[in-house]
Amino acid sequence: WSRELTTNDIALGMVNPAMSEDDVVYVGTDRFMAFDSDGTPLWVYPNDQSYLPQCFSAPIIDPSGNIYFVAGDRVISLDADGNERWAYVTDQPGNGLSSPAFTTDHSAIIVCQYRTVYKFSTTEGSIIWQLPIDMDADIRSSPAVDDADNIYAASHGSGQDNDQSTLYCIKHDGSSILWQNNIGGDMYSSPALGDDRSIYIGSEGHNNVGNYNRLHALDMQPGDCRWSAQLNMGVTW
Repeated sequence: WSRELTTNDIALGMVNPAMSEDDVVYVGTDRFMAFDSDGTPLWVYPNDQSYLPQCFSAPIIDPSGNIYFVAGDRVISLDADGNERWAYVTDQPGNGLSSPAFTTDHSAIIVCQYRTVYKFSTTEGSIIWQLPIDMDADIRSSPAVDDADNIYAASHGSGQDNDQSTLYCIKHDGSSILWQNNIGGDMYSSPALGDDRSIYIGSEGHNNVGNYNRLHALDMQPGDCRWSAQLNMGVTW
């Protein structure tokens, strides 16, 4: 089946769907929509014909079926029927390209917007903590959370020298940055955590890392690079 999505001058090729355990498909563009497994539309949010800011990131779903996503500078939670549970406006600039991530017990979500990392309560939508990062860059990759609730987030530096393109490990309570590794190439892709305590992430190559894009493996602690492989292909998006 194929279904037309709503559009309001948005880059539809960048949207990322999610699927619930009962095979409902959720996807956001300039509105947020739910489809059942045969493509039948179930509901649309908002349902008053108004529009959301651009929704590029993928939604995430908790064990109770509640949905969490980022649309521009808004962080929003809906229940499985499309009713708004809560919404928070961060007033951060940028397009909200980063998807949220759950903490290990699903009591909170981690959200990265522009140059700030947030921890939100999943029940109330209140900010538990926020950590601004002093950098000439912004966070476009989605965060990853390990089994100790430490957070890994990567930045996209300004310009082609990429001095601020850095992978950060942030302490679970938001009190500090445990370590940072200047990868040297723009990181749009999101870190993946391995059972061998490795972090894998792709970066876009520029002058200071050669002419090609690379895949890196780093230790979760203390963040040292295990290896880096050259890729003869793009990893920007």
